[in-house]
Amino acid sequence: IDVDVPFLEEQLKLVMVVREMDSLRHKLKKKGVILTNLTKSLFVQDSD
Repeated sequence: IDVDVPFLEEQLKLVMVVREMDSLRHKLKKKGVILTNLTKSLFVQDSD
């Protein structure tokens, strides 16, 4: 059976991203921060 490794790696990355976003959303709910503020801070971190 041929396994498409790159495809599996992409799927794994997707799962990790989704889980990260979920945990971020839980933190957001606790703090009551607006989603757009989080997105801005994420972009700031990326350009760091």
